[in-house]
Parts: sequence; structure tokens; C-alpha cells
Amino acid sequence: MADLLTLRMNTVDKKALTLSSHLSDMPVSRLIMPFMAEGTRTVLGSTILHHIDRSGTYDRRALEMFTNMIMESSRTGSNLRFLIGPEDVRRTSPKVVWDFFDIVSEANIVKRMNEVMEEVRVRMGTAYVSSSFLRYLCYRIGDDYVTTGGSLDRFDYHQASEIFFTVMLERFYHHNAEGTADALHSQFFIHQGLFREFITEMMDRYNERTRERKLEAIEVQSSTNVPRGRPPKQARKGKVKRSRVVAREL
Repeated sequence: MADLLTLRMNTVDKKALTLSSHLSDMPVSRLIMPFMAEGTRTVLGSTILHHIDRSGTYDRRALEMFTNMIMESSRTGSNLRFLIGPEDVRRTSPKVVWDFFDIVSEANIVKRMNEVMEEVRVRMGTAYVSSSFLRYLCYRIGDDYVTTGGSLDRFDYHQASEIFFTVMLERFYHHNAEGTADALHSQFFIHQGLFREFITEMMDRYNERTRERKLEAIEVQSSTNVPRGRPPKQARKGKVKRSRVVAREL
């Protein structure tokens, strides 16, 4: 089957699934599918979040640490405030999350919201950013990327970036706006055009502050040691042999 997926599991978890299947009289695939779907989108969102972060090069170890942190909140049923403090959350999170708040201040987003919204008062706040919030953020990014038709064959940076700023601004309003339930709901939808303007402006500001670094190609000298094993294949005629290069920041 072309859509068959094989997963490696430890013995205990495998036996636990087998017992669950036996007790429920349902196949394992049906039992774990809801969790697989949610986890897939959360992991996709976490990966996307690290790739739209242009503060540095992609770091696999940083991604693993971040993903472990946000998934731990699901396993314990809490946001780990007593185990992971705000400093730890900030240190482990991609910088783009915190750049968002810098841009909110830089672009006077709060002031501009308060100038047009009726019966709603928005304040500046970041206290809601916890491991559980970041897990929700990653799920939304991954789910929105899939449901809005984001390419799964190649990474669409622009679409992923737009989703990130859209979700972040929506949650910023949700956590920092004060007013009656009716006012909060109605003003959010009445001013969707303004929110779209904010998102476009914030994306432009982020791109401006994180312009791609100039790179210089550096040729990697081939080793003078004779490799063991089979001799390398001879290059076919008509093809030019190219040197392997890496990039160094200027």
C-alpha cells in the first residue's frame, strides 16, 4: 500500500496499544488516529515556526528542545509554570515569537487598535506566553497551513509567515483586550480589514529587520588522504566536476 506508514515504538507502548485494541475491539490505527492527526499538525507547526525564524540558522537541537517542552505540557496536563519559568520559555522559544511583540510596540499596534475600537480596551502584555500557549500556537500554524492549501512538497515561507502573524495577532487580542463579550467579539470581526493591514505591515517590518545575510562562498579543499574501500567512479565525459562549497557570513 502506498499510504502505509511504519512507526518504531518501544515494547511497552506497543503492548499497551495491543491491549487497548483488544479491550476496545477496535484496530490500533483507529485508536491512535485522532492523536496522530493532532500531533502531526503540532510538529509541523513547530518545525514551521523554527524555519520562519530568521534570527539565525536552523538548529535541529533547538527544535527538539522546544518540541519536548510544548509536548510535556500535554503529558502533564499543565503549562509547567512551576517547573519551567518565563525565562526558560523565552530561552527555548524561537526568537520570532518575541520579535512579534517588539514589532507590536514598534508599530504602535495597541494604540491604533484603541483609537478605532469601541467599548474595548487593549493593553500590552506577554504574560500569557507559556508552554501550553506555544503548543496551541504550533497546532494552529500546522493546521492552518494544511487546511489553507499550503504546499506539502516544498516549504511556502510567505504563507507560513502570514499564518504565524495572523494567529499571533488574534491571540494577542484575545488575551489583552478588555470589554464585554459582545463588544470583544463584534469589534474583532468589524475591524478584520484593519487586522489584515496590521498583519501585512508586521510581516514587512519583520522582513526588514531580518534581511538575509550576505553570504560568501568558500571552497572546501578536498582531503589529501586516500579513502578506503572502492575507488570513486570516474566522472562521465562532458560533465564538469564541481567543488563542494559552504557559506560564511560576511
